[in-house]
Amino acid sequence: MAKIYILEGSDGSGKSTLAQVIAKATDGYVIHATYNKNWDMEVYHTILMKTARYLRDMGISVILDRWAPSEHVYGNVFRDGESYDTQKLIDKYNFNLTWVYCTNDHIAENHLENKKKRDEMFDNMSDISKEFDKYVTNYQYLDWHVYNYYEKTAEEFLKEIGVTND
Repeated sequence: MAKIYILEGSDGSGKSTLAQVIAKATDGYVIHATYNKNWDMEVYHTILMKTARYLRDMGISVILDRWAPSEHVYGNVFRDGESYDTQKLIDKYNFNLTWVYCTNDHIAENHLENKKKRDEMFDNMSDISKEFDKYVTNYQYLDWHVYNYYEKTAEEFLKEIGVTND
């Protein structure tokens, strides 16, 4: 059965790597969300979710590498708050979603290493990590699965959350 996986967490937490592992295991498709100050982020996130649901309904698992929770967290840390009511959008589409929070104790260092290899929007992930921890604690009804690649392999985590090849 095709599913939608929402991967959240700071830059350097292992989201993109885990997304590729889930995609391979499910023969699924990864959609990597981004941010652009000139976009209507609510419309963008709505389109992402509608696309993911369409693909899921076609029998294709979809891995969203970031979605509305990232807008909430990054908006609160780097801007004057989220650009739209992310909770309202999450509540509208929170049906048969698998929520994954990627975290570890080395996010700040991992992010700095990643900055040497690729373009990154932000310099410091310490406040982002704290805000994500707070977010996941406050929104436990989303049934978060926590992934820390220092504590278990991606394959072990996939078994834990029941990921199988569709």
